[in-house]
Amino acid sequence: MVRRATPFVAIVAVIAIQAGDDVRPVLVFPLYLAAVLVAALFRSRADSFAAAALAAIGLVGPSIASGNTSADGPVALLLAVVLITVTVLVHEVIGRIRQEAIVAQRATSEVEAREERLRITEDRLRMTVEAAQVGLALVAPTGAWLQVNEWLCVILGRSRAELLQLTLGEVTAEHDRTAIEEALAMLKTGDILRWEAVLHQVRGDGGRVPVEVSIAAIGDRPSGELVMLLQETDISARRRLEGLR
Repeated sequence: MVRRATPFVAIVAVIAIQAGDDVRPVLVFPLYLAAVLVAALFRSRADSFAAAALAAIGLVGPSIASGNTSADGPVALLLAVVLITVTVLVHEVIGRIRQEAIVAQRATSEVEAREERLRITEDRLRMTVEAAQVGLALVAPTGAWLQVNEWLCVILGRSRAELLQLTLGEVTAEHDRTAIEEALAMLKTGDILRWEAVLHQVRGDGGRVPVEVSIAAIGDRPSGELVMLLQETDISARRRLEGLR
């Protein structure tokens, strides 16, 4: 209550000083303006306009009461108009700033909520990849491994740390590498949503392993980067069985 009354107390004090010492309006105007600005910046619209009206009365009141026809009368009226105008302008600016702040806060909240949903989805996908009984991985459009499960490491005969330092193309046999690169490019641009093929990959010991590969674009990471899900099955046993027939 005391804080709310502060601008009005200040204005009343200036009015008292002006009336007691017969101070010219132009000299007390800065004091009135300061009180009105405080009310406009930190009080409600009604309070700030009430403060501006009280200050305007303080400026023009003495001239009207005394019937003064000197130059102080028009000057006081002009200064009173300035006070009201300043109050209106300050409230317009503050209103726009507050509205922009609300919009920005909502936008930030929406972005944070979206990022949280993406993070949860990515965590669930990571757990699914790790628990799967086939070779699974998350791959970037460049072919970089983002996440690999233990089964994929076994198929390729490489450690998880080693795979994460390589790319899909680097563990693919040279004659199949172009097909992989073209598939990743088409998945990135959205020309295709899924790509499947049988190709050869290179194990850590240099041996080649035939695999069935399926790659699908599944969405964006919080960073905005496209993520692809790779599923891989070792078909060496099937090839050996087919060779015995």
